Order: sequence, then C-alpha cells, then structure tokens
Amino acid sequence: MPLMSFSEPIHIPLLCSGDKRDTTRRPRKNPLKVGQVLNCYFKPRQKKGCGNCINYKHEDRGCVRGVGCSYWKNYFGQAIILVIKPLDFLNMTDEEIEDWAVLDGFECFRKADEWFCAKYSRNGVDGSDWFNWEWEGIRFDPRWVA
Repeated sequence: MPLMSFSEPIHIPLLCSGDKRDTTRRPRKNPLKVGQVLNCYFKPRQKKGCGNCINYKHEDRGCVRGVGCSYWKNYFGQAIILVIKPLDFLNMTDEEIEDWAVLDGFECFRKADEWFCAKYSRNGVDGSDWFNWEWEGIRFDPRWVA
C-alpha cells in the first residue's frame, strides 16, 4: 500500500474530522490508481515527537491529552482513492481555483498560493510559478472517520 504523507499542521483537524478529502500532488513515478488504499501519515520521516504528532495542538503548542508524548501518534489511518485528475490551473476559472483551494484545506487561493510558493522555493529554485507545473488532484475516502 502506498504511503500518503501530510505536512501542514493546520490540516490536521480537517484530516482527522474527514473535512479534508482532497490533496494536490505532483504525479508520482509509479502513479497512484483509483481504488488504491493509502496509508496516511503526518510527517512520517520526522523523528517521533510533538512536531509530527496529530494529538498535539500545533496552533496552541500543547498536547491534547496534557500528558506529552505518551499519546504520540502520526498515523491517520487508511484512505481509498476515489478520483485522480490532472489540474490545469492556467485553464481554470477564478471560481474553480478558489474552490480547489478550499477543498485542499486552505482558507482561500491566496493562502494556498503562499503555501505552495514557500514550499517549492528552495535551493535557488523560485516556487512562485508552481501553478505552471504538472499537478494532480486526489480525492480520497478517509477510512479513519466513523
């Protein structure tokens, strides 16, 4: 089963509740397929600690349980891929772009644009043209939601 990692702390409550069911990714070398089961984690390659714990309230800098790392968890659970579609931001309307940003867990496109620019600007690479790159939108059914 492929791994799907998430890295944005503001998305944790949305993922845990099942309100975030869409994600935007660069196409993989081994493409994902509709119907495939994903194992979903928060920062899986990071050493165990509050920085990659989904029981930690990142916005408040505190543990949900008040006990510290004895309740550490970074595994959301399994999700089933429902839809995979190429995203062509240059040919989307402003309304479609705003809808995409909200479905992906952002307040609006401006916030998504800020996040993608920052995420993909490093090592001398300017990420401000991220919307010109090849992307796919993945809709999934989070099986961890009752």
